[in-house]
Amino acid sequence: MSAILVLCVGPATAQNLLTNGTFDGSLTGWAASSNTTYDSTLDNTGASGSGPAQSVVTANDLAVVTQCIAIRPGAQYTFGGDVILSATLNYGGAADFGVKWYSGVNCGGSQVGSASYTSGATTRGAWLSLSSSLQTAPTGAVSVLLLAEHTVPATGTDQANFDNMFLDGPAATTIPVLGRVGFLALATVCAALGIWLLRRRVS
Repeated sequence: MSAILVLCVGPATAQNLLTNGTFDGSLTGWAASSNTTYDSTLDNTGASGSGPAQSVVTANDLAVVTQCIAIRPGAQYTFGGDVILSATLNYGGAADFGVKWYSGVNCGGSQVGSASYTSGATTRGAWLSLSSSLQTAPTGAVSVLLLAEHTVPATGTDQANFDNMFLDGPAATTIPVLGRVGFLALATVCAALGIWLLRRRVS
């Protein structure tokens, strides 16, 4: 019955699509640049056994942690997370979150549309929550690369920690392509289901 309801009504529930967005115990599920590691000492919520991803970046360098997620073209998504910049290692670095859309699975193929980013964090010594405006997945995109970036344009070394990252929106679904007979059969089933649900509500 639940499968028929999904086909007739269609799923539309937004959820965090990321694996291990809170970095519980490790960077499992994430790809990280060599200057990004797991830090068990600075979890944003103080949860035992959890922690953030930590990047330590030298001058004119970039640190990233990324995850690729299957998405539904035309659907709407928001993304973001928490970041803290070191108050002691302060060399003009900035951090943000972004997305890049791709035409192939696992972020293969070509990039589709433009990349989008949250505002950049420059305040130091306190956790900041950054989130995007509502983003519509471009036509032709089937996956998206979510990334946390930390850049340092000046001399010296800078540190940032990322936690509680999210990509909220509908999961990618595989919808069967129906021929004329299949479409008519599904329409009949949906109509019968609607009548049955109406009768139950009335009774």
